[in-house]
Amino acid sequence: MKKINHEKKLLYISELNIPNKSAQYIQTLKMCSAFSKIVNTKIVVASCKSKFNNIKKNLILDGYFKILPIFTKVKNVNFINKFIILTKIFFILQKERFDYIFTRSVYLSTFLAIFNYKNILEFHLPNSGFTKILFLFYKKIFKNHNQKFVLISRNLNNTLQLPKKKIIYLNTCVDLKNFNVKAKLKKKTCVYVGSLYKGKGFDLILKLAKKLKKITFYIYGEKSLIENFVESKKPKNLKIFSYQEYRKIPKILKSHKILLMPYSKKVYVKTNATTVEKFMSPIKLIEYLASGRILIASNLSIYRHILKNNFNCYLVNPEHNKSWCKKIKYVFKNYHNLSRIRKNSIITSKKYNIDQRAKKIIEFFS
Repeated sequence: MKKINHEKKLLYISELNIPNKSAQYIQTLKMCSAFSKIVNTKIVVASCKSKFNNIKKNLILDGYFKILPIFTKVKNVNFINKFIILTKIFFILQKERFDYIFTRSVYLSTFLAIFNYKNILEFHLPNSGFTKILFLFYKKIFKNHNQKFVLISRNLNNTLQLPKKKIIYLNTCVDLKNFNVKAKLKKKTCVYVGSLYKGKGFDLILKLAKKLKKITFYIYGEKSLIENFVESKKPKNLKIFSYQEYRKIPKILKSHKILLMPYSKKVYVKTNATTVEKFMSPIKLIEYLASGRILIASNLSIYRHILKNNFNCYLVNPEHNKSWCKKIKYVFKNYHNLSRIRKNSIITSKKYNIDQRAKKIIEFFS
């Protein structure tokens, strides 16, 4: 392994308004914390409404980095605001030299590359719209000369067609130390924590709750997305809670015997036009494993390199409701005899430590 120079500097560039409720917010700030243990780290964001110490407490960060907000207050990062962010980033780069520039913004990465700033671009989804045209232009004319890439899924390069020597494949990871907490275990409960967009499995959980009335189902997410739908249909054993601060998540997960990840065969993001089931690398997947409880997940190919049926989890056909009921009943009946599954889930999670992810990125691009 290469020896890492702690005096080097990294600038993480983001278009996020922070804090917010997105998984990207958590992953971005967690990555900055992990980077800061290796190199001096700063992050540019669209706006920041909270003090660093509050962010550090809520996200359980153990590193220090400086946050540089572009705007005092901005609701939407539209094209004009992106241009302003880019302009101010150029100003920052003229004042201070950085050894690494890292971003998840295709727009910012490509314009920086055009102006001869080498940078690392992390992809979570294929390009679309204007960024797709911009990226193809740079790729064709400049051969991605000033860009290198982190891809969360090998499937992404089937679409992007990037040079292999410029790529490192890394799943999203978590800070495993966050899960060294104790929690009182509830008796017969299942839990789902995360996004409630179409395809994430709420429909299935609702059906399971109606069939398994002696089991209590807990859901933590953006309650407003589903409360109108379930107002007159919600069974008493389905408990729905709003978004929780990240620092509470490890304890929530560890207080339930069964963790549910009932994704459909089509999984959507904010717009119902884009599906992510071929590319996703859910943070919750590793969080679930790190909690050491029993994960029951939909049997999807995208994460089968991590999840192994009857080894570190149970995989079930997302369209077979009876199979889900049967597996949930089996786990509750045999929970104390499933220590091997729980142990293997923790062992698996150790391969996806966010500190190691940051180190691999720095070493690969040094």
